[in-house]
Amino acid sequence: MKFFSKYALAAAFVQTLAFGVTAQIVSPPTTVTSFAEDYGYKGPKIGINSDGNPVVFWYRTGADEAFFISTKDGNAFTLPIEVPLNGVNPNIWGGSLGPDMAAKGNHIYITFEKYGDAIYVVHSGDNGTTWDNPVACYTPPTGRKATIPNISIDNDGHPLVTYVNTNNNEGDAHYGLVKSTDFGATFSAEVTVNTEASGDEVCECCDGDIDVGENGDIYVAFRNNNNGLRDNWIARSTDGGISFGAAYDMDQTDWLINACPTSGPSVLALDNSVISTFYSAASDWENGSYFASLNLLDETVGTTISVPKIESETYQNHSKIAGHGDTLAIVCENSFGSSPNIALTLSTTGESGLSANSIAITNTEGAQKAPSIAYHNGIFHIVYQDNETDNVMYVAVDATVTGIKDPEPYAYTIYPNPAEDYLRIELLTNKPSTTILIHDTSGRVIKTINMSDNVEEIYIGEMASGIYTLTMEVNSFRMTRKFVKR
Repeated sequence: MKFFSKYALAAAFVQTLAFGVTAQIVSPPTTVTSFAEDYGYKGPKIGINSDGNPVVFWYRTGADEAFFISTKDGNAFTLPIEVPLNGVNPNIWGGSLGPDMAAKGNHIYITFEKYGDAIYVVHSGDNGTTWDNPVACYTPPTGRKATIPNISIDNDGHPLVTYVNTNNNEGDAHYGLVKSTDFGATFSAEVTVNTEASGDEVCECCDGDIDVGENGDIYVAFRNNNNGLRDNWIARSTDGGISFGAAYDMDQTDWLINACPTSGPSVLALDNSVISTFYSAASDWENGSYFASLNLLDETVGTTISVPKIESETYQNHSKIAGHGDTLAIVCENSFGSSPNIALTLSTTGESGLSANSIAITNTEGAQKAPSIAYHNGIFHIVYQDNETDNVMYVAVDATVTGIKDPEPYAYTIYPNPAEDYLRIELLTNKPSTTILIHDTSGRVIKTINMSDNVEEIYIGEMASGIYTLTMEVNSFRMTRKFVKR
């Protein structure tokens, strides 16, 4: 029997966050890939299209590698569309080092690598209905290799691609950027991003990130490598990517390591500041995720602050940031419970609120990894990789619920899990008038029970075998958990 941390509401649908502000998880964890065909589930990325709907990208590994996208349409996701690569065979490293996707307006861009050959971009100008042929956006000269590309979209809808450029021995690494002004048909010559950072090299196998400010300034976040000092930096271009005349050390942890952490930073450009979140295991700091901000008015970098953990002394990595104005969120892997899960730190009061606490987006036995996050009109859209069920999962979090509520941790248990004929629900606090909903993987409610006592036994023998989501509605709170029907 598994009990929940006092720091979380056990993946609650409404949870108290920074400074008493509540945020509601709009959807229970929904499977993006719940179809008969094996579409894979690795490396999900999320963006927002011209209709304000989430677009999810992921890839299938193995002998039959492929890229897919799916768009949220109402309460469900569309049948996955395979992205045509016209015979180009990508190299897929997995995790945060795999292909990357960006979406804005009608445009979707995916970047990937064929190691030792080139960095490629494939583009759709109609929300994924049709696709252009892949274009080699950067082909390294003899003796050089380009790897680990990331992509973003400027304010006119054109792609920007960054990558690590190394020699054939994966040394002498710098960060390069190419850009397009014709929606990915052609690309500029390479611009070196890290010229103003300390030392001569960047981390040879860490991913980076790009964001574009409303004024067109470009910010590239990357992990540096100054003789083993692998701090996280931001480089800034004020001329549309022609040059990067300034770079800022965002990371006070001063992590000295002679191996690659394979974990790079994430960046968000706001009106007067830029925020970066990153991982560090420096000896004098707690192993985990951090964030820091660059004040654009005086070009000063603030204090490095720890991203709150669900439980202390737990693993935490691969943090990503999204938001607008004072509404911000960081999502990351956090190993509370017995496995890596997904946690969210949300603030409606700007950067200061990000240090208050985190909530559990998942709390399961199997590993939940590789989160990605996007923000649109008060909603944070999150996807992650469910290694227990081999699915891409989606959750929406409403940041506009701003009522002040006292935290009420309604702990409960469900058992056995997996279950065959009966599922037993037990509330561990005296809260009558509880409604129980059971959702299938598409989000459809297939069973509703009004629970008047603290213990309820539900017959599930007629349900098909598979994974289901159980939702507890207690007063204004909703809490959710997955279970397996054998």
